[in-house]
Amino acid sequence: MAQISYEGALNHLNRGDIFHGLRFFISKACPSRNGYIEKVEYNGGEIVRKESEANILIFDHLNSRRNPINSVSYKFIDESIKIRRRVDVGEYPAGPRFKHVRSSGYSAPIKNTRTPFSLEDDKELLEHVRKAEKQGMKVLGNKVYQDLEEKV
Repeated sequence: MAQISYEGALNHLNRGDIFHGLRFFISKACPSRNGYIEKVEYNGGEIVRKESEANILIFDHLNSRRNPINSVSYKFIDESIKIRRRVDVGEYPAGPRFKHVRSSGYSAPIKNTRTPFSLEDDKELLEHVRKAEKQGMKVLGNKVYQDLEEKV
């Protein structure tokens, strides 16, 4: 069996631990996906099959409009291996960051499924709209709902 070698003379005796304790989901649309899977496993990371099981979601940053919230570019893996320590995932976004307020007219959905509102959600929305209405805000536009999204 051939030895794997990344960024220098690594062999089976000196595997890295850069990603030790991290669980990665690597998108099937990620270029060179199999190579990134090997790099992560070689450096102590674990590959999982479901996004919900992962600490880090690896996606192609060139398709950022379709990537999930808080997804990370495959460049995170490359750069971490290059400098032989884990870099900050926040420096390599592949999708929108958490708490991102979408501008009106934004056409690409952030997620593919609708989460139904709970009774508590409905009460919170009603309370927020009534409070905004008392303050003289228009409640028929997007602004009042964007304000609620920022608070939550």
